[in-house]
Amino acid sequence: MALENGFYINYQIDFQEKLKSISIRFNDHLNEVENRNRVEGYFNLKEDSPYIIDFNLVGKTAEPFSQITFTVIFLFDHEKLFELPCNESAINGVVNCVKSIDLRRSIKTEVQEIKQNKIDRFGKSIIKENLNDEKINDLSSNWNLSEFDNEVRGFQKMKPNLISLIENSKKERKQIGFQINQNEKKDKGGEVTLFYATNRNVTQAEDSLEFGNDLSDLTVGKCAVNIPPGHRQGEIERPEKFLFFFQLSESMRKHVLVNSVTNLDQNDFMNFLKDRLDICDEKSAILFIHGYNTSFEEAAWRTAQITYDLPFYGISGFFSWPSTAKALDYLGDQERARASESALGMLIDQLLETGVSKLHFIAHSMGNMILTETLCSIIQKPSVKSKLSVFNQIILAAPDIDVDVFKNTILPGFKSVGSRRTIYASDNDHALILSKTIRGGRPRIGDAGEQIFMDKNVDTIDASNVDVANSTHSYMFETVDLLYDLNMLVTQGLEPAKRRLVEVKKDHHKFYLFRK
Repeated sequence: MALENGFYINYQIDFQEKLKSISIRFNDHLNEVENRNRVEGYFNLKEDSPYIIDFNLVGKTAEPFSQITFTVIFLFDHEKLFELPCNESAINGVVNCVKSIDLRRSIKTEVQEIKQNKIDRFGKSIIKENLNDEKINDLSSNWNLSEFDNEVRGFQKMKPNLISLIENSKKERKQIGFQINQNEKKDKGGEVTLFYATNRNVTQAEDSLEFGNDLSDLTVGKCAVNIPPGHRQGEIERPEKFLFFFQLSESMRKHVLVNSVTNLDQNDFMNFLKDRLDICDEKSAILFIHGYNTSFEEAAWRTAQITYDLPFYGISGFFSWPSTAKALDYLGDQERARASESALGMLIDQLLETGVSKLHFIAHSMGNMILTETLCSIIQKPSVKSKLSVFNQIILAAPDIDVDVFKNTILPGFKSVGSRRTIYASDNDHALILSKTIRGGRPRIGDAGEQIFMDKNVDTIDASNVDVANSTHSYMFETVDLLYDLNMLVTQGLEPAKRRLVEVKKDHHKFYLFRK
């Protein structure tokens, strides 16, 4: 991810034993690292609560049940601020450490220990002068982190690097700590390989495979999507448009774009999926079903972005039904969506034959109607009944489904599908507000607020309090908070209470909010 100006703290984690894989998150910085005994990096202090550090480490262990010991060391300006010893239990080969650290309290403890021991742990003499209120006020006059300042006032002796932190804050909140080389620290980008299935008609198949928006037989294959260097989590970087029509040329250095699309016959497609699964640690897959007003290419971009940003290390792919990708063709898209359920069912049948152990579904907007009705239909088939345990996380993002229809015709069958069923809703979703309006105000499953849908068989997550630019209908995939929650749901299968969400009870039911 590209970095912005702000306050940065370095960290170093020393493990007593190696883990098979490690995912580390400090605040909004998510870092996937290699198997090694020491991990180093940096993260940005928060603007609203800079003294709080949210830390989450997820690792895979060699043994299913074991104790993992490690130490997190926080540094500023190459010097240790404090250290955090951790001892966690691995369950089913996964260790999950979640902590919220108060920087003020931790530094205060370190300072008190220095005073008591009469030593300087870092080879520098302790500042002898007392800091009176006048000096503190002068140092912090241009610093808006007032709560942190109040904690500082009580210290008569302070570590030089903490004073430096305050003084540096006068310099228009520029970076602190060591000088960060933007080119070295930005996301390196890469290529994401996806499988696809579509019931769109083929419009060009010689130089490059392209698809239209008419219904046709199911076509399957693979495609490669470029993620550019400097990619920002939650974004699909695309060329700018002028006057809504004229678009600048694509560049692999700057944009998410489809590098290649390859049509495969059924045998080659199955071999491709099986080969990809064989090299995955977990034999798991994500299938994305897009919503209305989405082209084949846009579905590929979004699937690749989700896969890359989570990150997800199984196989990923998408089902693209023939949306016209025109905002004004809502009703036409709805008809084509309903006509695509049998094609999606065929794809799911094929995926179940690959040996996949966990199959996750992520549907967006109108794609939820296709997914839920298809699942309710195919679970009656004998060939699917014996493999129902493969269906794992069923995720309905901003679902554009009538509440009464869902409750009375879909939920009775849907409630038994998957390990967990999750709805992400928002009352700031302008697209769903419009959908509800043209239907005479009939509520949608993706609505939040007073009409939020709740049921004991479904986890409803209200994302209304998450900051999203322009109230976008794709909020689910464009914010760090939601992507992080999606990561914990898909990769660990955690229930909402273990994903740092807040439970809200209402009318003998409950839903969940993001912490602010």
